[in-house]
Amino acid sequence: MPLTIGQPAPQFEATDQKDQVLVVPDGFRGKKIVLSFLRYLGCPLCLMKLDDLLQNYSAYPAAGAALIVVVQSRPGHVKRYAERKKVPFPILSDTERKLYSLYQVPSGGFKEFVAPAVLKATIQATLRGHLHGRFEGNEFQIPADFVIAPSGTLAFVHYGKDISDFLPHSELMAALGQG
Repeated sequence: MPLTIGQPAPQFEATDQKDQVLVVPDGFRGKKIVLSFLRYLGCPLCLMKLDDLLQNYSAYPAAGAALIVVVQSRPGHVKRYAERKKVPFPILSDTERKLYSLYQVPSGGFKEFVAPAVLKATIQATLRGHLHGRFEGNEFQIPADFVIAPSGTLAFVHYGKDISDFLPHSELMAALGQG
């Protein structure tokens, strides 16, 4: 059953690419959190989304928010990617998809994989130089975004309609205004 606005955000501990243990949301009390679930680092659509997050990263701390990304890639791959791209925010490796389950982030099916929006987004990602890399996760994984309020409750919830349904930066910023 999907999570809804007003619920307490599910608590978890996870280690990021810098080997720092994050306690979410309790370790961030008093601060908003944007928690984004992607597929994995070989996914062109996810790489395009990560580029968007990197380009707009300064807006998150300016809005009083921490940005955390969850992927299904192995920890070593996450660490290498983060070092190469100089990622300033935590990326969590969740190869067993425990956090996806905790936050009720569903996997789609063939219909969500071949939707017209997916083809359009894949072409855009390819034109921007994001080619498919290592297969490290569930190809049918749907993305999701959550804004956790400083109190630890969910202030915004977005489950993607298909594998390309990532929220644009402007919508995440608008959602932060609700937190």
